[in-house]
Amino acid sequence: MEFSDINKKTCDDRDTNIYENTKITSASLENAESSKSQQTEKEEGLYEPIRLGEKVNDRKSFRCEEIPTRIKYFIYIVLALFIVLYMIVIALIIFVAVPKEQAIDGEWSNWGMWTTCSDSCGGGTKSRNRSCSNPTPSTNGKQCMGNFEQIGQCNKQLCLGIDGGWSNWGDWNTCSDSCGGGIKSRNRSCSNPTPSTNGKQCMGNFEQIGQCNKQLCPGIGKYF
Repeated sequence: MEFSDINKKTCDDRDTNIYENTKITSASLENAESSKSQQTEKEEGLYEPIRLGEKVNDRKSFRCEEIPTRIKYFIYIVLALFIVLYMIVIALIIFVAVPKEQAIDGEWSNWGMWTTCSDSCGGGTKSRNRSCSNPTPSTNGKQCMGNFEQIGQCNKQLCLGIDGGWSNWGDWNTCSDSCGGGIKSRNRSCSNPTPSTNGKQCMGNFEQIGQCNKQLCPGIGKYF
């Protein structure tokens, strides 16, 4: 064998050893990773019951916390219903126990006296009143039905004709002149009695005129 072949063989062997070492190293790494992953899976398998136990414990604790809350709400609801029922019972007791005011309907009193007739003859009117006070209606009672005032006719007979008559003459007024002849007047009225609607008026004049101071005025010789 030549030296060059020895060197060549040695290099080939070296490469082969390196390849095999690399292969062994890769296989070792793969085995290590595989064992690590298996160990991880085993650990996870071991932790899984613990996790499930924690979840179960969480649910149990949640339920344990939820139950008092529900009981508390239930108690509140029962108390509220009890208070409402109590108030209803009290209202019913008051409604039944307190005596109700009896409804009193109003009634008319007797008619009062007639008023004086508006006319003495020819037909006049008169009136009379009554009140809703026998008894007076209560708050929830009915008012009286009908009118509180009644109007009627009176003195329907025909009026007799009254003729008018003169009153006495009044006093003479002052003379129109102090001398030489003046005039004066006086009045009377048709009021003794005053004529009725169908009576006769007074006949004659209501004014009377006369002469006065007929004496001559000084310095005038003629007499009027």
